[in-house]
Amino acid sequence: MLNLKFLFILFLVALSNGQQNITADDSDSSIIYAPRDGWNTVSDLMDIGGTHKVTTNPVATATFTFTGNAIYYSSGMWPFSINTLISLDGGSPTLVDLTDHSSEELIDGPETVASSVVWSQTGLDDTIAHTLVISVSPGQEYAIVDSLIFTATDGTSTTSASTSTAATSTSSSSSAASTPTSSSDIDDTPTAKKGLSIALGLVLTIFGLLVAGAIFWFYRRRKQKREAETMWAGETVVSGDNLDRQAPPMMGMTTDNGPMFLGGAGAGAMVETPLSRSSSRSSGRTLPPSENLAGRGARGTDMKTWGQVSSNDTVWRTWFANVAGGRYGLSKMPTAQTRRNTKLLVMALPTEIWLRIFRTATVTRDTPQPLETHYLPFRALSSSTPHLNPTEENQAWATKASLTLVCKYWRELSLQYMYETVYLGEHLILLLGGLKRSEKAAVGMGYGHNVRRIVLSSWKVEWPNPKPLTDIIHHCPNATILVKRDDDTSPPFLPNVSLSQLRRFDWKYVYGFNADSQLSYLDHGLDFVRNTVAAAHNLRYLLIDIRCAASRSSKYSPTTITLPNLSILHVRGLTSNLRREIEGWTFPKLTHIITDCSLMWYTPSTLFNSQIEVIEFLRDEMLVELVPLGIVERCPNLRELNYSIEFTQFPVSHILHTGLKCIGLHAGSNLNQPVADLQKHYQRHFDDIMETSLPALQVIILYGDWAPITENNWFPLAVKKQAKMRNKEKNNAIHDLSKTKPLGKKKLNGMPLRVAVILLPFGASCFALQVITPNALSGWTNEGLQSISWQRVVTDPANFTIVLTNQVKTALSFQTTKSSSLL
Repeated sequence: MLNLKFLFILFLVALSNGQQNITADDSDSSIIYAPRDGWNTVSDLMDIGGTHKVTTNPVATATFTFTGNAIYYSSGMWPFSINTLISLDGGSPTLVDLTDHSSEELIDGPETVASSVVWSQTGLDDTIAHTLVISVSPGQEYAIVDSLIFTATDGTSTTSASTSTAATSTSSSSSAASTPTSSSDIDDTPTAKKGLSIALGLVLTIFGLLVAGAIFWFYRRRKQKREAETMWAGETVVSGDNLDRQAPPMMGMTTDNGPMFLGGAGAGAMVETPLSRSSSRSSGRTLPPSENLAGRGARGTDMKTWGQVSSNDTVWRTWFANVAGGRYGLSKMPTAQTRRNTKLLVMALPTEIWLRIFRTATVTRDTPQPLETHYLPFRALSSSTPHLNPTEENQAWATKASLTLVCKYWRELSLQYMYETVYLGEHLILLLGGLKRSEKAAVGMGYGHNVRRIVLSSWKVEWPNPKPLTDIIHHCPNATILVKRDDDTSPPFLPNVSLSQLRRFDWKYVYGFNADSQLSYLDHGLDFVRNTVAAAHNLRYLLIDIRCAASRSSKYSPTTITLPNLSILHVRGLTSNLRREIEGWTFPKLTHIITDCSLMWYTPSTLFNSQIEVIEFLRDEMLVELVPLGIVERCPNLRELNYSIEFTQFPVSHILHTGLKCIGLHAGSNLNQPVADLQKHYQRHFDDIMETSLPALQVIILYGDWAPITENNWFPLAVKKQAKMRNKEKNNAIHDLSKTKPLGKKKLNGMPLRVAVILLPFGASCFALQVITPNALSGWTNEGLQSISWQRVVTDPANFTIVLTNQVKTALSFQTTKSSSLL
């Protein structure tokens, strides 16, 4: 009731002022978008109404005309640089910052701050119409429209006020002024009686609306409480007769014979999963998500009954007992109070936690990270499998389908995972029908709005009619990643399709036998690459991976292509002609290069220049002969270098680099290198690191499984050996640090210390490397430590080791062997 009282007070205040706030959402017809196809609709729970519109077209505008005395612009915020230009009545435009500066920068990341008012203009003339124009600022990339709120005055009050103001210049007012009238006479006039009647009717109307609102509020709250208790008590969760909760169209499944594409499946459509092939009839239930995580999956095959759970379902009750009871200390079925408490606990979890849980529950070992458009070290090593495991993919997909059937809240959250990737193959018409369908609560917002990644089939498919492919891309306005993998024939270029929404393009060609006969397909695929990258001017990540054992190179087609926003170039297996062509392209923002020996063969590529900040070398036995680490001197602004230690070695000549701050080493196995030489190679490599002039080096991060190496006694000794100071003064400095004694300033400045590495093993596959640099030691004064602390760097969770790195803590760290003290 407190909320109702508050709303009632606000309503009375608005009535007394004769004003009201009117909201125009981004889909409101009063907002005119030009050009219409230049604006895309993006779905996000952070937005008002669940959607916002975005454009990257520098000439696109959104125009809104209103009459009122104030206007407010509401929008969410993102963890990367994004702005919107707003102009009112042709005045000086204002650049509105929509960047969430409190979050860590994540390029193309989702909204991190819910929509709120970020710009406003008050004190406007409410007697004239005002025009608000939203556009892309020069030099910026985006313009956002979520909702506009304007304050309008009551039309009757405005008219009366203007009439009384102008009455002094009319003949009727002169006549009234010449006739004296007392206040008692005025009260008896018909106008006064009419005003009293209007006021009384208004008060009664407001009272009636409040009573009706209170009844509706109590009824809705009671209904929600009853449904929640029923849901978490294990009774009917989803009914097959409730069309609003039917499973969405089945699509994008992978079978042992290749991808199976189903779209537009309604009630009664048959869907087969690997876990239901032994059953010809529906079991009439869907196992809870925890059962799916255990690998049991969804067993129903009839969409009409898939998801029905009876109140006597022992599996559901057993699952609930495990979650809310037996596994957490209760010896019997939970009571109604326990179920309510469990329900409140689960519903209290933030949306971000649920999204992380759903992501973890539906990912497989071979599943690539579908939404990555930023750089992660050694990602290529964890996603190098060209073909996905169909059994695991189907199990993950069955879990996604089950999540949409638990409750409405889970359905809203999990739909984005179910449709985030679509595979384009033979059944494009069926798939298109599924993408056009929408939820009842979001009419007009087809399932295609949830698609983030489009994968062209990994099977040989002819493309006689490109129209279905064009329509699918058109109905996936939020798809930011396009993938063409394996040895299929690429589709023809589609000139009528806008690709400005793409942020990443992966093109892979894999063919190992009779490759010469396949070069025509390779040349056709490269034509597809050229046309795609030329049309996708907002690309951030480009991957070209060719694994073709051909005896001759592909044709050389000198082209002039500019990728103004590309920051990451990932290449592998480039032919000499293709390398020459790519070197002729223009990359004004290129900062990351991931490559094998393609850009190092014969002569280092001209792409290695002052723009490059991060380099990663892939596993390639040819790199051992090419000595790729010598390339760092060509990149004066290089700050991070990542490579597999078994495939690289330092050049004979001395290396000097004043900007390199981080070296990432990945442990693996080079089959061309004898095992007996492995120990010498590691020892020599760390010796080379210590002898190299890298004054800015701050951290060495170890990736992969280092357990086989750290289990040998020689490795810790070899690394600790490098930590020894090369003269007595340095040894005394380390000894003083180990006793936590402060260093004298004179003594500190006199140490010619470059880099010292100290290995602290405290686990089979997890240990710390500590790097001490002059900058780190500069925090030590006669008064002791100043603002120097450990920093925890957690690498990507895909089978990588958690590494603790730092600048320096205290020398007590040198003798620490427990991981708990380092966290």
